Formats: sequence, structure tokens, C-alpha cells
Amino acid sequence: MYKDNQEALLDEVVTIFFGGMKTIQMATANLITYLTRDVNIKNRLLQDIDAIFKNLDVSKNYSDYDLDLLYDRNFDYLEQCFNESMRIEPPIPISTSNMFATDVKIGNSVIKAG
Repeated sequence: MYKDNQEALLDEVVTIFFGGMKTIQMATANLITYLTRDVNIKNRLLQDIDAIFKNLDVSKNYSDYDLDLLYDRNFDYLEQCFNESMRIEPPIPISTSNMFATDVKIGNSVIKAG
């Protein structure tokens, strides 16, 4: 399909790129919302981040740091917080694998298609 149509391929790549950006934006907004609701989790996250950055010289420009220095850090709790916020509010809340194609009757109840 895209072999001879670079414009269509570029359009798909841009769509995926912006879709990923929107996912990150929503996940970050949701995480911030949940952190405002639970002070204990917010405080633990801030303590973890402070511990990670405590030995960095904040007077230096961030561009002066080797990115490997940050990649070697352990951001497990931050990752867990993001994952939990995405579990609670997934970026794609309804998947086709979770929908019925036709109405299903179970006992006296009917689950509508879709």
C-alpha cells in the first residue's frame, strides 16, 4: 500500500506520532490529577525524585548532563504511578476485543452489542 506512495506513508507516521503525544499528554494530566487527590502518594513520589536528583549540581545547565546519567537512575515508582493512572483511565478505554458484535442474553439480562 505504501510502497509507491510516500505521502500516504508520511501521513500514517505523523498520525501515529501525534497519537502517541496525545496519549502521553493525557496520561500525564491524569497522573497529576490523581496526585492532587492522594497526598501520601504525591509525597512518596517527590521523595523518590528528590533522592534521584540529590547529587546533581542544579547550578549546571541540564544540557551539560550526559543523558546516560539520567537513564541509569531508577524511576520505578514514577513508572508505577504512570502505569496505575493509565490502568484507571486507559488511553483507549473501549477496545473492540471487549465489545459484543450482537446482543447477548444471559439469564434475564441482555447485554447490548457494542
